[in-house]
Amino acid sequence: MKAKYKFSISGEVKLDPKQMLPIYERGYCYSFLLDERSVATHIEVTIPVEEKYYPNIVKTSQNRHELNINNPALHFIQRNLRGIEALMSVWGLQSIDKRNFEVVWLPESADEKEKLKLFNFSTKSERMSLDEIPPLSFDLVARAVITSWDGAKESVITSFYRKGTIDMEAQEYIDAIYDFYMILETRFGDGKWRGNQVKQKLKASAELKQAFTHAKEHSLEGLLNVELRKQKQSIDVYHSYEKFIDYIVDLRGTLHHHSEKNPKAWDPSKPEKYELDAVYLHAICNHIIFKVTRDYIDEESVKLDYERQCNDFLSKYA
Repeated sequence: MKAKYKFSISGEVKLDPKQMLPIYERGYCYSFLLDERSVATHIEVTIPVEEKYYPNIVKTSQNRHELNINNPALHFIQRNLRGIEALMSVWGLQSIDKRNFEVVWLPESADEKEKLKLFNFSTKSERMSLDEIPPLSFDLVARAVITSWDGAKESVITSFYRKGTIDMEAQEYIDAIYDFYMILETRFGDGKWRGNQVKQKLKASAELKQAFTHAKEHSLEGLLNVELRKQKQSIDVYHSYEKFIDYIVDLRGTLHHHSEKNPKAWDPSKPEKYELDAVYLHAICNHIIFKVTRDYIDEESVKLDYERQCNDFLSKYA
């Protein structure tokens, strides 16, 4: 039995199709797919599969079944893909999507085909469909315009927030941590920059503590998948405000430095390691920015101004 994994490529690596051939490394076969411009769009990796790693459906409870496609070879493939990224970055390769892939199982005999319960599978990260998103009430937009002169005072922290959400969507979790941490330091750090001083300032903020509690008890429930939920439950720092502040300030310090001599140094090619930290900070900062926004657009004078403009419009055109 063989399995063929397919990963998408970002960047503009142009290859000559006349020169291409399958490349073998440690028993795995690597092939590139090109578009009409001869630019590489995907890399396919074909591997042998032992019977114990055939895809199967496992009954986990009376009314629940779970699809099992685990194969330790995937970790080796992903490591090699990181190596390909590293060695081809100077030729225009930006990234290989190692988390989302298509896999097809290829039986080589009638017996293998009989044992196979699933022939293909794919993973994909998608934004919520626009059809599922309700339209924003226009009064919120109108009031944002009315109070925009004053709201511009918050352009720094909201710029960090917007950049953070873009990095989250791109699964660039390390960059997102930078962005969201800057919101905390800017709003609650009181200009301090030494780690212990920043920790003291953040811990003393009732607003930040309330945002942490809201994220932990409400927001995160809809944001965490099964894997992240298990990770959250098993690690103490995600349950204590003081411990979380200590952890996140230290993490930011760690991510601010790097050394090839340190075998435990963080790896920029593995942003997924920091997904839970980024999701936590995203939920906290969302609560903070939402409160900042409402403080402006819910001002009584702003509401009255919008009401007056609505009445003027209706009197002229209704």
